[in-house]
Amino acid sequence: MNKVAYGTLICITVFSIFSLAGCGTSKKEALPKENPTDNLVAAKNSAKSALDFMYKGKTSGLSNFTTSTPDDIKQMFVKYFEDRVSQTSSSENDQANNYFLILGGEKHSYNEIFKGYADTYYDQIKTIGDAKITDIKLSENSQTANVTATFKPIDSSSELEPVEDARDKAFGGLDNRTIMRNSKSDNFLAINKMIQLKLYSVYYGDMGKIANKAPDDVKIKFSMTKSGDHYDVSAENLMILARFARNGIPPYSD
Repeated sequence: MNKVAYGTLICITVFSIFSLAGCGTSKKEALPKENPTDNLVAAKNSAKSALDFMYKGKTSGLSNFTTSTPDDIKQMFVKYFEDRVSQTSSSENDQANNYFLILGGEKHSYNEIFKGYADTYYDQIKTIGDAKITDIKLSENSQTANVTATFKPIDSSSELEPVEDARDKAFGGLDNRTIMRNSKSDNFLAINKMIQLKLYSVYYGDMGKIANKAPDDVKIKFSMTKSGDHYDVSAENLMILARFARNGIPPYSD
């Protein structure tokens, strides 16, 4: 091979190498796109974790839908419950400040008794059990997920019926008039209300009883917002799950 041909071959080879290298570096890599299927899986996992926490008491998936602690969520519900009660008439509000139950020689305020009732009322929600996710719809950009689920709620119509069985444990078998006399109060309605709240918290709390479930499923809808690799359930939507745990509230309709 003569020198001219050899030199030409080297030039062609070098040019080809740099041309290929240039092609490789000039092409921009496509940015990864969000996979709707992955988002749907994430939404299902978050929704299931939220439902399992509220209705079964499972805390293992808490980080899948919230940064709150179990106690944060419980106190949020109790405060909501207390606020609802505080919106009643002034005469009923006076009960919280002016009346006490005397139990075992100790004075128990309305607020104290109500707090025990509200805690127990909330804890009963975790006895509902399985909730079935029937539909999840993602928004166009997958930033919001709307969830529909069904479950058998607590039968609120029968929830108070068995609490009299706690009278011996709560009051040593004393009847309401004796309790009222011991509490040095002539307001039978106020004391009777406190007695019912105390019976409830002892029956379902101290005695560990579980409220009956309604025979029919209810449908509930709530929304979640995308947050990293999961979907968050807001405080407002957690309250929806708590409030609809009893069949006294009409279920959502289509």
